[in-house]
Amino acid sequence: MRIIKTAILILFFSIATNVFAQFGIGIHNSRYAYVDYRFKNHWDAAVDISVFSEKLGFQYAKGSLGYHNSFKNLSYEGNCYYGSAFNRSYYNGGAALCLDYTVIRRLIVSATMNPHYDSGYGYKTCYNAGLGVVITSDINIFGRYTTIPEYRMSEKRAHIGLDFHVKNLNVIPVLSIGTTATESGSKNLRVLMSFNYRF
Repeated sequence: MRIIKTAILILFFSIATNVFAQFGIGIHNSRYAYVDYRFKNHWDAAVDISVFSEKLGFQYAKGSLGYHNSFKNLSYEGNCYYGSAFNRSYYNGGAALCLDYTVIRRLIVSATMNPHYDSGYGYKTCYNAGLGVVITSDINIFGRYTTIPEYRMSEKRAHIGLDFHVKNLNVIPVLSIGTTATESGSKNLRVLMSFNYRF
């Protein structure tokens, strides 16, 4: 309940205080609903709350602060975060540095470095790297290799997805494929969906 009150206060503050700020809502990786506040197009603060099919005590909340900007063909973003289960059975925190470089007009190289600590799994330096291709002004396709946790544990996975961006709406469906076989010999497949709407 305290998290919901905090989210409502952030929304009110974003509308009432500064015309240069933008408020956004969305879903990340099909598992986390979030609200974020963008100040003067560079500084971000966000609160994520899980939508797991679990009891309330097993849900998860995370707060993050970040900065993003661009210079010529390079865009970059850095953030730090801390999160915990509602029942405090585990917590995690870390930081991420993301870089996107437009090599030629339709080809984008991206990379992320993510030092991450989880109270149950310990410390891991996670990362992803990939390529994106601009199909139209509103659609990109991308592929990447990642070890950044989708839930808590770092896994070796390949992502193949589309990025639809029209005005203030951004929708990203992704196929997440495990690159190491499970005990049964099969590769783990997940369908993830993210979206963001900025007011």
